[in-house]
Amino acid sequence: MKDKDLCFKAAKALKTLRAVKTGCEITLRKNIPSGAGLGGGSSNAASTLIILDKLWNLNLSKEELIGIGGKIGADIPFFLQKKPCFGSGIGTELRPTQKFTLFPKFFVLLVPDIKVDTGLIFGNFRFYRNERLKSKYSSEAFIKEEVGFWVYGRNDLEETTCRIFPKMTFFRETLRSSAKSLKIPPEACRMSGSGSTLFCSVPTSSLALDLEQSLREKLNGQSKVDFTIRICELIMTS
Repeated sequence: MKDKDLCFKAAKALKTLRAVKTGCEITLRKNIPSGAGLGGGSSNAASTLIILDKLWNLNLSKEELIGIGGKIGADIPFFLQKKPCFGSGIGTELRPTQKFTLFPKFFVLLVPDIKVDTGLIFGNFRFYRNERLKSKYSSEAFIKEEVGFWVYGRNDLEETTCRIFPKMTFFRETLRSSAKSLKIPPEACRMSGSGSTLFCSVPTSSLALDLEQSLREKLNGQSKVDFTIRICELIMTS
């Protein structure tokens, strides 16, 4: 299985590119659950590239590391940026932004105990038009208005994941229902990556706590799948 691990692929690609004679031993402790759509594998691979570049004294530029990472996984170039970016294309076309005030301060994460295989989702992807949740914001309008919620864009993988894993629909609609009861726009609730994590962005800690409580009340005794709820505060540095 190690040949499928992104850290192994990153190390092998770097070693091959520069014909490195020495090796390394990689120990990985995962805190982000596998199959949760939170970019754990991609961020690990990006860290591997950065660390081995220093360990092996390769002195590669960020652009060179991005070129290597982009061939391994579309999300890896983002994690090599070390700054927030708007992504387009397959995710490798990145537009960094330093306007930190436009980002929501808190995210409520609902993580069902459902392991989603990214390859399965992309292999079965179908585009579903959902005008009801189509964002009214372009990236420029979103940046200008600073609405306090993440309402720009949408996740086109969401419907495919919910079709393959029907329990995801239950969790998603429960999150939206709780958000609606607190007057949070439904566009602020969506799936991360290919799933299974669902999140809702909010501007204040008090609203995040209210949403967490509402979620727990709605899910108590209703879900046949284990789940975790976490509140995350977004902290960014220049």
